[in-house]
Amino acid sequence: MISKAIFKKRCHKCGGLGHIQADCPNKKAFTILEGATDEEDYNEEQHDENLEEVAEYGDDGEYLMIQRVLHSDSSKEEPWLRHNIFHTRCTSKGKVCTLIIDPGSCTNVVSEEMVNKLGFETEPLQKPYRIRWLDEGRNIQVNKRCLIPFSIGKNYQDKVWCDVMPMDACHLLLGRPWEYDRRTIHDGFKNTYSFVKDGKKIKLLPMNPEDLKSNPKMKKTYITKAKVEEHLKEGEEVLIVVPKEVESITKKESLEVNDPRLQAILDEFYDIVSDTTPSSLPPMRSIKHQIDLIPGAPLPNKAAYRMNQT
Repeated sequence: MISKAIFKKRCHKCGGLGHIQADCPNKKAFTILEGATDEEDYNEEQHDENLEEVAEYGDDGEYLMIQRVLHSDSSKEEPWLRHNIFHTRCTSKGKVCTLIIDPGSCTNVVSEEMVNKLGFETEPLQKPYRIRWLDEGRNIQVNKRCLIPFSIGKNYQDKVWCDVMPMDACHLLLGRPWEYDRRTIHDGFKNTYSFVKDGKKIKLLPMNPEDLKSNPKMKKTYITKAKVEEHLKEGEEVLIVVPKEVESITKKESLEVNDPRLQAILDEFYDIVSDTTPSSLPPMRSIKHQIDLIPGAPLPNKAAYRMNQT
């Protein structure tokens, strides 16, 4: 007779009777195959770790066109990198253009206005498509693409195929195809993009959108004394404008000029030109009225509802 104590034993692994988990005969066997993998093989580009990294800021110069501000100001207390995607400037055909890197875009995009102004040649897309913005009523047909050459800084030059469509956010938008082709590495905290191009390790640095609201500063047009002397020695014609203090215009004869056409215009509109210099500045553009203060007069410092309306 089999002891009842044996049947009381229950394995917590297989649920059988007569043995415990440590003595369970129903053990699973695992076979490990060396070199087996489910991932798709690809040829990874070998990068030389000894390459010197070059950091590139956006280009400076006059914008290709006036851009509309399409973002709202975030809180001043938080870092601007936390709420902004990658913005910078690039140069294409000698013109400074705005550039955005957006990994959420499935294609590279170039502004239709940029293509028309710089005279880029386009070709039809093999598979045209339609896109829809936030409003459901408007669809845009995309049927052209263009090869855009551009540069950022002194060390990064590139050419990218972009789909042509109307766009106000920027001139050039680099999406997921550009990231894939350049094997970029994105630093989410610093919002930088690093990659290797033409044997150089490039790092693109973002720009604050506050700096992109207006055109970058133009180069100074001052000329040095040595430069003037150099042009004089070469026999070139040099014109120098010297400011000179003159008396205020009080008579009509003071407006006489040598050009008879300009003199005719001055004679025609002389009645609307004041003979005396105004003693005060005109009101600012944001102010719709002007209050002339009389010396010695008390200032009205009472509340508006207590003052006599008449």
